[in-house]
Amino acid sequence: MKKLMTILAALLCFWLSLPAQELPSYFLENNYLQERLRQVPKGKHFLFITDYHQERSTHTSTAVLSYVKQQLGIDRIVFGGDCYDAARTPETAAVKLGKYFDLLYGIFGNGLIWVQGNHDCNSQAIKQYGLTPEQALVADSLCYALTVGKFTDNRHFDEPMLERYRSKPGLSPTDRAEALAWIKMHYWLDDPALKIRFIVFETNDRGYTSRHAVRGRNLFQEQIPFLEEALKTTPRGYTAVVAGHQMGSYPVGIPSKSYHECIIQAVARYRAATGNRVLLIGGHQHRDDALLYRSEGESFLQEEHPAGCAVGKGDVLVVWTNRDTWRGRSTDAKWAGREFKIFHADSPEMKKGTCEEICFDIVTLTRKGVVFTRIGAGAAPERTFIWKK
Repeated sequence: MKKLMTILAALLCFWLSLPAQELPSYFLENNYLQERLRQVPKGKHFLFITDYHQERSTHTSTAVLSYVKQQLGIDRIVFGGDCYDAARTPETAAVKLGKYFDLLYGIFGNGLIWVQGNHDCNSQAIKQYGLTPEQALVADSLCYALTVGKFTDNRHFDEPMLERYRSKPGLSPTDRAEALAWIKMHYWLDDPALKIRFIVFETNDRGYTSRHAVRGRNLFQEQIPFLEEALKTTPRGYTAVVAGHQMGSYPVGIPSKSYHECIIQAVARYRAATGNRVLLIGGHQHRDDALLYRSEGESFLQEEHPAGCAVGKGDVLVVWTNRDTWRGRSTDAKWAGREFKIFHADSPEMKKGTCEEICFDIVTLTRKGVVFTRIGAGAAPERTFIWKK
């Protein structure tokens, strides 16, 4: 408790020291924002932003998000994960995590849908600074307290899974508490105004991602019944939006027998049985793309449709969105003892000091489909996906 209070006090001091976010004038020059907002089609809107990576961000996207909210009256935003890179201590990492959550929460309140990214528990510090998990990682209980635990609305958790881990034998009290906190960072929430059920699902649980003993073992696969139940009970006329940080991996997508395939299978079964709309959305890849999965016997045929496509009754649509960081076109990697850089040539180039220094999308559900209107960097101002009857 003393450690938690120290972190929260540091966070408060850091937050109070932040300058007020102001909209840079160049976003209004040549009517850039006004023209882009005029292109947004009629329908039900929410915002999607991901991979903020504080150390590499221009820190202007929140001001633009606030402006768009005021102009279009959009009260709902989904953050797709990774609000910072890494920190040398869990305490510093917790301050970074809480800082960005509070920035978005200060604008959108309970309109914020928060997705935990692989960086957000400071797992990157293990590789970047050569630390042990015990030296680097933010406990899930603290991640929960700084983020999802602050929401005051009615979010629905995986109660059967919570009950299993409340009574699971062999767990220490600490591991049990951490497991329960991790489970409660995944939830579903209905938005009656938008007619959307938002489902926050774990797609990133591989390797060192937290301290307690139950993580790093593909625990997200235990959530498949939760996903299936959330889809099955989606109210009639609603669209299900499944938000996870990592929906597959570039350039392979979600191949057959990969550890993400169980998610596609669950959604495909639901789509084939009902034809109801489901959109899977995520970041992590630091690039724009869209994948369409069609059943082919027991496997899935994967097609790439970056700008849009028609989605059939049994098809599964996955949309990847570029990162909101201007220094992010290359990734440091290490393999077989060699260090090198992976350069994402197809990741939109972002230019600091211009309207392309940020990146987020206005997502519009229309009668026929879903439209992504890009604010900031990106090859296509719009991406349109049509659901076929």
